[in-house]
Amino acid sequence: MSKTPDTSIDVERWASADFWTWEEAEYLLVGLDHWKITQIDPDVVIDEKKELRRQVREQIKFHFRGMHLPERSAPGDILDIVDRVGINAPFELAQAVRARPDRRKELDAVATTGSQKRKHDLLSKMFLAIAVVKYNYDPSAKRQNAIAMMQRDAEKVGVRIDDATLRSRLRDAIELLNEDEEFRLDEFLNED
Repeated sequence: MSKTPDTSIDVERWASADFWTWEEAEYLLVGLDHWKITQIDPDVVIDEKKELRRQVREQIKFHFRGMHLPERSAPGDILDIVDRVGINAPFELAQAVRARPDRRKELDAVATTGSQKRKHDLLSKMFLAIAVVKYNYDPSAKRQNAIAMMQRDAEKVGVRIDDATLRSRLRDAIELLNEDEEFRLDEFLNED
């Protein structure tokens, strides 16, 4: 008979991490050590608590909806998010994270998240404006040279950006526009 692999959380290791990816968090919050899970042979059958993980994942993604951030967060922030919706994190893990001496820094960082998002959104809109005015980018055009021109100029200064990323960031910026900004963009694009 084969021994069941150890999937219990290494509390000290995870509590001391500066961040958890959202995938790591979904495992940790249901009592599974993500690192240990990734080391287990895929043929070994273990209970990965898929439904509970899905619930955690949905709550995290809902909390960060509309924000274009890397999919990782400080452990304390993750615990705060799931606490608000009634998901109980493993007690020892939550206790260890909350006991961290740098928890105050995490709480201060949460206060600046809104400010950082506003700065990010403003930079995204500025990128869109430059693309439209300087490169003749037209969001509704099926074919255009704007993306290739932006890539060439970026490469001149040593920055490599693939066209899919450029297109994605421009689409993201368009989604950030309010009604007035959308109207003014359309007006600019339709000037004769």
